[in-house]
Amino acid sequence: MSALLRECLRTPTLYEETAQLFWCDPDVSPQLLAAHLDADNPMASRPPHFIEASADWIASVAPMGRYPRICDLGCGPGLYAERMARRGYRVTGVDISPMAIEYARASAARNGLAIDYAVCDYVDLRAEHSADMAILAYCDYGALPEKSRGKLMRNVKGLLRPGGIFVLDVFSARHYENARELRSWDVASSGGLWTAEPHVCLHERKKYRNHVLLDRYIVQTSSRVKAYNIWTTCFGPESLAREAANAGFTVIDITGSIAGDAFDPAGDTICVVLRGNEQ
Repeated sequence: MSALLRECLRTPTLYEETAQLFWCDPDVSPQLLAAHLDADNPMASRPPHFIEASADWIASVAPMGRYPRICDLGCGPGLYAERMARRGYRVTGVDISPMAIEYARASAARNGLAIDYAVCDYVDLRAEHSADMAILAYCDYGALPEKSRGKLMRNVKGLLRPGGIFVLDVFSARHYENARELRSWDVASSGGLWTAEPHVCLHERKKYRNHVLLDRYIVQTSSRVKAYNIWTTCFGPESLAREAANAGFTVIDITGSIAGDAFDPAGDTICVVLRGNEQ
């Protein structure tokens, strides 16, 4: 039995990780960075007009005069970090991808922006990244398993000043309900997101208990097979508030997106503004 077939037949356990995070995989990182920077590609980043609206809304939620220091978690190539720096904030951006941080540093230098960037898994935040506000955009929170989400929440609480703000968005329970299990093949004769080499990619979506989705990509080139598990935990307002409360946060606002759209129970995303309890 081939390695590809064995992977296709195996069902991953809940939150099972693959051998290498795709953000740092040398086969994927160059294409992923290009996707981040492509305004017409929603795979890695939201459209520029949405990011601009998000920056405006975040600035209205946490005015620079009261919350001058921002920590941008999972900053990628600096799309949010640069916009917030232009609005006068002192920004620290952290991301696990060395390639993304290298690009972000070069871009900040070209644009004359004093942004502090660090290669770091944001689940393992350090006190040196202290801030008045933290942001985690594009539903990254739900990509983490439950234990890692708890650790992240606690670490963010620890790096924020008393009463600091944490803004994050997630996919909603309605997103889970609307998702359909699927299995599809793609032949990329000229390369694609997962590798620049010609390859075949199997994409399988499975639904797990407790509003968890798995998008599993199995990629075969002429010389190897790789699998990438991308998990998405979806939330309702109550379940997200419970996780926040467990780490010492209180929900002070809920919207339908990180651009400040009105909350819609039938919407695809939820955004919360959390304040750290001062006790």
